[in-house]
Parts: sequence; C-alpha cells; structure tokens
Amino acid sequence: MALIIEDGTGVADADSYLAIDDADFAAFGHTAWALETVDAVKEVALRQATEYLDATYSFKGTPSNGEQGLSWPRSGVEVGTKTYGSASVPREVKRACMFIAVDYLVNGDPDAIVDPTTQIKRFKSKIDGVNEKETEYRETVSTLRRYPRVEKLLANLTTGGPGNHTVQLVRS
Repeated sequence: MALIIEDGTGVADADSYLAIDDADFAAFGHTAWALETVDAVKEVALRQATEYLDATYSFKGTPSNGEQGLSWPRSGVEVGTKTYGSASVPREVKRACMFIAVDYLVNGDPDAIVDPTTQIKRFKSKIDGVNEKETEYRETVSTLRRYPRVEKLLANLTTGGPGNHTVQLVRS
C-alpha cells in the first residue's frame, strides 16, 4: 500500500509526513536508507516514524481541520517572531520523521526497546564532618527510546514529550 503523504492540506487518511523520494538521508550520512532497496520497507519505516511523532509529542497550536489524519498541519503555532503556516508541515517535523525512520530501519520499533535510566532517590554528602548529605540512586526502566536530536529539532514546536522533564527536589 503506497504512502499517503500529508501535503499541508490536512489529508484525512495521511500516514506519513515524508515521501520516500523527499527523504534526504544521504546528506546526513545515513547509508542504511540507501542500502534498503525495498520501497515497502521504507514506507513502513516512514509510517512508524510518523506514528511515533504523533503519539509521543504534544505539539503547540491546534489541528488546521477536524478531518486531518495527522497532528500537522496546525494553526496558532508561533515561536518567537516566526509563525508556522496552517497549510504546511514544518521542516523540523519532516527532519524528525526522517531521523526516526532511519533508526527504525537499523534498530526496529522505537517502543520495543527498553532503555534503563538512573534517577536520584536520595542525596547525601559529607564535607569535613559538616553538612552531611548522601546520594542514593534508583534504577528505573523506560520503554521509550530517546532521540536527543529529534527532541532538539521539535523543542520549539512542542508543549510536551520526552524532551520536557520535571525534576522534583525533596529536602530531608
């Protein structure tokens, strides 16, 4: 089944932000895309990347029309002095889709990867017997793969998602 690309008009059954031919992976040194010769595999990667973006990030603004299939295009998205048009998909979203699609080809489904991370449970240190404090770490597991490059690309367009974290400090 051929990709249905969001062209900025709010396509109801769109399933990708990017067409295979519009993905400029070579410019970023990603050879995995060029090595994959089956278009159907590339289409799956682009669909998965698009779905990942829409399921993971909360974008600013509101969908341009109630019938569109994806999160973009959106209206009411302003970043500093720049206003994103309600009839387009931002370059940052397309690039994010591209980077996740390549990762999908290489590593598989982003949600299937378990990424152990460490969190501070308690902090304690001792300096010359004064102000005793202690650090204790707790192992946690997140099933969400992190994409720092994607988070940076989308930072100004999102209101939430993996790049936006809250840290709670507890004094004891």
